[in-house]
Amino acid sequence: MKRLFSILSKKVWFAVIAFAAIVGIAAAVQAGFGPDRPTFTMAHPAPYITFNSITDNPAIGDERAFVRGALPGASKYSDPVTGAKDGEEITVEMFVHNDAASNLNLKARDVKVRVDLPKGSKQKQVITGFVSSSNSKPKTVFDTLDVTGANKGFFELQYVPGSARLTNNHFKNGVKLSDNIVTTGATIGFSQLNGVIPGCTEFSGWVTLKVKVNMPRYTILKQARIAGEGVTSWREHVNAKAGDTVEWRMEIRNVGSTTLKHMVVLDQVPAFNEVVPGSVQLINTEHPATNPFVYGPNAIQHNNGKTWINVDGGSYLPNSNFFIRFSTKLADVEDFKCGENKMVNTAWVTPQGYGSISSWADVTVDRDCGQPIFACNDLTVNTIGGREIE
Repeated sequence: MKRLFSILSKKVWFAVIAFAAIVGIAAAVQAGFGPDRPTFTMAHPAPYITFNSITDNPAIGDERAFVRGALPGASKYSDPVTGAKDGEEITVEMFVHNDAASNLNLKARDVKVRVDLPKGSKQKQVITGFVSSSNSKPKTVFDTLDVTGANKGFFELQYVPGSARLTNNHFKNGVKLSDNIVTTGATIGFSQLNGVIPGCTEFSGWVTLKVKVNMPRYTILKQARIAGEGVTSWREHVNAKAGDTVEWRMEIRNVGSTTLKHMVVLDQVPAFNEVVPGSVQLINTEHPATNPFVYGPNAIQHNNGKTWINVDGGSYLPNSNFFIRFSTKLADVEDFKCGENKMVNTAWVTPQGYGSISSWADVTVDRDCGQPIFACNDLTVNTIGGREIE
């Protein structure tokens, strides 16, 4: 995308502007631009140092809306940016212009740009850009950029280190800015990064940086085995006998690109299974299988005649996993009906702020009740011909 610069010859601009008191920036920045301030035009620029307050700049239009963004392959910058996908890098741009009339020779000092990236994972993120100067009125102006994820998905935004650049009529190919742009702010300027920008369109510039979209993705796999079987015996379908002890396991993986917090695991224990006290365990990098974390009795809950396992598995970085395990004792043979008894065990995982996903495994007990089997073995049928048999 090409950037338009308005290179104007220095003209003598005279203006008499009456203005109201400047309203300070609120502690919590709302969506949109601010603070409220007097506005100007290209024909009648400001008689003092102020940033991004001209409403008819041909390079951008209303300078107060100076923060925009673009997804990879986009033909232009926009606000909002919609449909951001996992792993994509959004280019954020900020227009910076000292609106003071050129004939006044007013130079802004200590000019900085800063971008506030929201924390946490949401379906809509609001990026806020700031331009500040020690001798401008107001000292700081801001504008916001709304970003939404593809398919209404949750996502986080992460600054791409080393991506911040300033481009203007002096730095035509761009110059790298400090990564402080997303913390305390990056100092910019016109011919040097010394914080000095004269008043006039020809000294304006564009600051760009990239932010990466990180979306959550997670999986759960439910399996079971008979107690005492080996580590390779975990499976989704188990044949057991009445009275056996069955071990159940859920493996939860964070396969996305954002940290998942408070991953609550809920398991509905099937009928004819009694949870073995003290068997509910967490296994992860901090608590290996040889020394698992054992949940207390509150991990086993009873509600409306059903038994549940309800635990918080903790928080996990991308490309990590954990296991929740517990054991149940199957009922005595007399409790089962004759024939096949299939018991389905379903588990759900719900990270904080996201939806639930589930997986299930089953155990089958066949009860032989000793019922007689009837068969006709003493009759032989032979065909004689036509429709006759013997």
